[in-house]
Amino acid sequence: MAMPQLNHNQFITQFQDFRQKLYKCFESCSDACMDLLDALAGNTGANSIAELSLSPLFSRSYNSIYKAIKESFKTTGEDTNNKVEEEKPKPNNLIRALSQLIDQPRQQNFYLFATDTTPHPRPYAKTLAERGYIYQPNTIK
Repeated sequence: MAMPQLNHNQFITQFQDFRQKLYKCFESCSDACMDLLDALAGNTGANSIAELSLSPLFSRSYNSIYKAIKESFKTTGEDTNNKVEEEKPKPNNLIRALSQLIDQPRQQNFYLFATDTTPHPRPYAKTLAERGYIYQPNTIK
């Protein structure tokens, strides 16, 4: 991706504009979500959400992380059971804001992103009582 030559002030302005667009993508708990993103970006060694809450970039209590995730990303279908009428799909502003940073595909009319989903075996890790070890064989050519 060829980046245009920007001076320092233009780069800062572009970054601030992107952060403002990102901030507007969150319907509730916007400040907590932005602090969570800052903590994630600045702390790559955190092993838990509680460790992220200790980051100097996250100025809230650890409870606000859970609330921000629950309110902003609606990971469960608890509200969908009570609604009778079908909702119209809302445009995903987060995808729209991120896609402005990516060049248009040149050869195909779609984007192809690679994600590493390789499991990390931890045979000696402690597990919770209701959890167990899942057998995973090694592949042989």
